[in-house]
Amino acid sequence: MAASSCGGIGERRHSATEVVFAEEFVDLAVSRRTSVQLRNTGTRAMGPIELSARGTWDSTGAPIAALLPSVSVSPTDIATLNPGSARSVDFVVRTPGETAEGLYTTRLHAQLIDGSVLASFDVRFRVGPAPHNKTVTSVSIVSGPRTVRQGDVLQYAATALDSAGSTVEHARVTWTVSPHTAGHATADGRFVGYEAGAARLVARAGAASDTVQVTIAARKLPRMDRTPARRVSP
Repeated sequence: MAASSCGGIGERRHSATEVVFAEEFVDLAVSRRTSVQLRNTGTRAMGPIELSARGTWDSTGAPIAALLPSVSVSPTDIATLNPGSARSVDFVVRTPGETAEGLYTTRLHAQLIDGSVLASFDVRFRVGPAPHNKTVTSVSIVSGPRTVRQGDVLQYAATALDSAGSTVEHARVTWTVSPHTAGHATADGRFVGYEAGAARLVARAGAASDTVQVTIAARKLPRMDRTPARRVSP
């Protein structure tokens, strides 16, 4: 396994490096519960230390802003972590029923009360396919423009079919953008482009997917008339 490469939120690192998690990351697969040791390998006591999960990303590295998985951490704070000692930190990941299937990463921080981060720990977990998606064998994007302007919100649609070529009723189609910085796609297929250039819009259901290449055109701003105004004599 390789450590997650997803981007993180701004962190202010503490100069002390003696407080560490026993592991840098863990892959839970479809499990939702694990624990990790937080250790003080230095020569001075540290505390109080707050423990919290901040930020969740999908497999493309895009931050998740809706239907967030929640992470319960226990304990939430450690009054003092003495030199040479360790504390076990337990946490449980809970995902809303509407969470799209796929691979996710959430990050656990151990920090001082001033916000200085002492150590970070990534938790990777997988959300399985929705029950209706298990019979999906193909996905086809059936509508939506191939060229969009920056800032415009456009609607796309896709159909999910089974092995007999019949539409799978209630299939849950999810949408992602690659690269994720190029734009944003909502759960119902609306897309807005952020950066001018090429992007790929991907529709997924179960193990099937379809991709459309989208060109994001730069939005031209109205030209300002810079001709100096003539003064009118009284």
